[in-house]
Amino acid sequence: METESCRVRTFPKDSAGLLGRDTVRALMYYALKVWSDIAPLNFHEVAGSDADIQIDFTKADHDDGYPFDGPGGTVAHAFFPGERFTAGDTHFDDDEAWTFRSPGMGTLCVFLCCANVR
Repeated sequence: METESCRVRTFPKDSAGLLGRDTVRALMYYALKVWSDIAPLNFHEVAGSDADIQIDFTKADHDDGYPFDGPGGTVAHAFFPGERFTAGDTHFDDDEAWTFRSPGMGTLCVFLCCANVR
């Protein structure tokens, strides 16, 4: 079984108080658990900068060659593992209204769709 480390590096800056840090981390955990329940993978959260999977909430051009386009367009993207500086990373458009159990962009669903597995 392969073990992957993960970390939420940056959090949503303004979700109208709808999505706090603890909720984001819990949603990440549950999304990765869906994957680990069906694949030979274990995920664990780390605090350091050397995580296999780095999760960021960011806006517009964020230096990965795939800028976000503001509310309602591209909501997230992820990168395959490899040697690129963004390998394994998952980015969420911080211009979206990220939520959980309320109207807006459903964070758990997007986490599930963007999860990177090696």
